[in-house]
Amino acid sequence: MNVHFNLLSGTLLVNGLPLDQPPRSYRQCPMYSTLFRHAAVEVMPCMAPGFDFSTKRSFGGDYAVQLGLKDGELLVRAQKGDQVFEVIPPRLMGAYPSHFQDDYVHWLDQSRNIVQFRLKSDPWNTVSPSIWTLSAIPGLSKWQLAKGESAVAGISSKTSRHIASILDPLAEPRAIHSIFQKSGPEQRLHVDVPTLHIGFLLSSRSSMLESREYRSMVVDDDQGVGTLVGLKSKIVLKPANTNGPHSGNRMLLVPESESISYGQKGGHVVVTVSKAQISKVHALTVDADLGRLVDNGDIGLYLAYLHALTSFCLVDRLTTKTGTEQTLSTMSSAAINSLERLSQDHVRSLRLLADLSPGRAFYPLNLRSMQVVQWDNRLSYLSQHGHFAQAAEDLLQRARKAAVFFPETQAELQQVTLCLPDPHLLERDNIRSSTFRVSGFGAEDHTSKYDVDTRLAIAMLTQHVPRMSQTWQASCSETVTSDLLPLSRQGSSGELHANTHVLMGLAA
Repeated sequence: MNVHFNLLSGTLLVNGLPLDQPPRSYRQCPMYSTLFRHAAVEVMPCMAPGFDFSTKRSFGGDYAVQLGLKDGELLVRAQKGDQVFEVIPPRLMGAYPSHFQDDYVHWLDQSRNIVQFRLKSDPWNTVSPSIWTLSAIPGLSKWQLAKGESAVAGISSKTSRHIASILDPLAEPRAIHSIFQKSGPEQRLHVDVPTLHIGFLLSSRSSMLESREYRSMVVDDDQGVGTLVGLKSKIVLKPANTNGPHSGNRMLLVPESESISYGQKGGHVVVTVSKAQISKVHALTVDADLGRLVDNGDIGLYLAYLHALTSFCLVDRLTTKTGTEQTLSTMSSAAINSLERLSQDHVRSLRLLADLSPGRAFYPLNLRSMQVVQWDNRLSYLSQHGHFAQAAEDLLQRARKAAVFFPETQAELQQVTLCLPDPHLLERDNIRSSTFRVSGFGAEDHTSKYDVDTRLAIAMLTQHVPRMSQTWQASCSETVTSDLLPLSRQGSSGELHANTHVLMGLAA
């Protein structure tokens, strides 16, 4: 052991290392802050192989702690008598859902050959009821993560893969918890998606995945509802006590996310919501009698945007409207126009809806003789309705007027701007496109006040064209004859006659 003392700074080094606290490379490791948080850890040299320091005081109930560093990873050993625990890096626990990998500290109990999963909020408690234990199954070359009568299914197991295929529209496999739990003689499978706050239950006596949030509702085999065709990020529930696929009121679980991707596939638009950015899941009731989706009032504009993306040339079976028509109906409905204030989610949806209208601008701006139209190639032209932008602007203006009663939002709404097409070009397009639209959704834009009567001009042109043709033919005949005179001396009369007929035919 080499001891050095700095006479100028008063620093004592043992084997080249300070004794007051671990080096910065130790303290910058994520595991160090997880275990010790803001505690002042004093250390001294350690002679154990692979460890450089040992703490001067115990942690977690008289456990002596040793610290080491290897390949940038912190090595931690806690020892009390014959009990020895060592921290295992989280990356080695990738066989289980991400919650068990990211939210727990994994301790290897060398005396019992098991791994304890302790919550990061209480990493030193060895007897906490929240601890999960990973141990080998006797007689099998498999390991099981269990706690009492509950056992977690690995993400690569057959059960987890089947559950993940059902819940794939909402969550990634690593975000789904499939936990077996014994309840007397019956065994149940509890399925949870903690990030979305939803869960399901599968009984050993049933083959239907039942929702825990919505009683007596199970996942429907038929995932179509007659609208939002092409939306892949959704799950349809049906009543558990009915046999028919469309009996009773069904429910539709739709995730809300800031990132939505869409594109053409097989002649229809396919819409997918980013699973990593889902903020909440909305439950919509499918009202087959009135042909509508009943929402909770918070998803109105977002649902209107999904209708616009999934629009098709044929009407939806449930709503008897196209997605575009349903969007315009929603934006003009009393439920949307009666909103007291617009939240950030509402403003974001208004921007998305306004962007669906193609951008229109004069080119060049000073001449106003041509226009540039910016279409979205991922959508059909019929889905890019010109009324979207104007309806979004009307809702924004209404919210600005009502903002006098909510001073805290008035300044924010004044800064919100929408990308709107040129009003003159938009009006021209609405008039022209009214031919292809139905009443209430654009057909009423038809007007003849801008039409020009060209019948007199066409009649005058009809008289003028024959005169111009005769004059031009006569001049061509004289020109051809004079030009061919020199050629008659060089060629035969037959060639001259043939060429004359060709040129006369062109002149006629």
